[in-house]
Amino acid sequence: MAETQSPDTRNLPTREPVESVCRVTVPEKDLFGEDGLIFRINDMSFYPGKTYMLPEPVAIELKRLIASRQKYDMRILQPTRDVEALRRVAGIHPGVTEDKTSSG
Repeated sequence: MAETQSPDTRNLPTREPVESVCRVTVPEKDLFGEDGLIFRINDMSFYPGKTYMLPEPVAIELKRLIASRQKYDMRILQPTRDVEALRRVAGIHPGVTEDKTSSG
């Protein structure tokens, strides 16, 4: 009678890990209505208005770059400086129009 053995999993063929693919669309226009930017990561260029299927690490970096640019544009469109606090730091009190820090 033949002896039965449990299968040896070390000799089974293994699958290569499949890298996830993500879709990323580069905006055609920026928030000012100007033509979009060309984003570059190493030797790869991503053009405005195009959609790319990218490996996950590259897609994450491209999305980060796009979000960073949009955040920069929003800061220009909606400045959130506290003017009153800046005046206090500079030594200008409400109702005073001249800057005490300037010489002359």
